[in-house]
Amino acid sequence: MVRPKAQPEKFKALFSSGKRFDYQKNETILRARETPRGVYLIEEGIIKMYSLSKQGNEHVLDFFGPGDLFPVVWPFQQNVRRTYYEAISKVSLWLVPGETFMDFVDEDPEVMSEILNRLIDRYHLHVGRIDNLLYTDAHERSAYRI
Repeated sequence: MVRPKAQPEKFKALFSSGKRFDYQKNETILRARETPRGVYLIEEGIIKMYSLSKQGNEHVLDFFGPGDLFPVVWPFQQNVRRTYYEAISKVSLWLVPGETFMDFVDEDPEVMSEILNRLIDRYHLHVGRIDNLLYTDAHERSAYRI
C-alpha cells in the first residue's frame, strides 16, 4: 500500500517558487510524446495518467493526487513517454523546471530519499497489480485484493 504523501517544507518552498497552474476537469496537462516543461506538484485535485491503444482505447495506468509529483522520472532520464496526464477534477499544480528540480534533489540527501521512497511505493503498487493479473478469474482476483 502506498504511504501517505507528506509534503515536507522543502518541497513546498521549492514549488512555491515555481509557477502555479489551474486546470478544469477533462483538461489535458501533458500529452503523449510532449516534452514536459518540468516537474509538477499537485496541490489539489486528481490526475489520471493513461495511454491510447492503436484502436484509440484508453488504458489508465495510474492516478495522482495532492502531494504527488509528476513526471518525476523525466528529469532523471530525459525520455519522453507515450502517456497523457489529464485532470479528472479541478486541479491546482505547481511547476518547476526540470533543471531546478534536479539541483534541488542533488543538493539534499533527504530529498533524494523522499523521491526514492515515493518511487518504491509506486513500484510496489504496480507489481501488485501485475501479480493480481496472474489470477485466472474474477473470484480469485477479488479474494487477492481483499
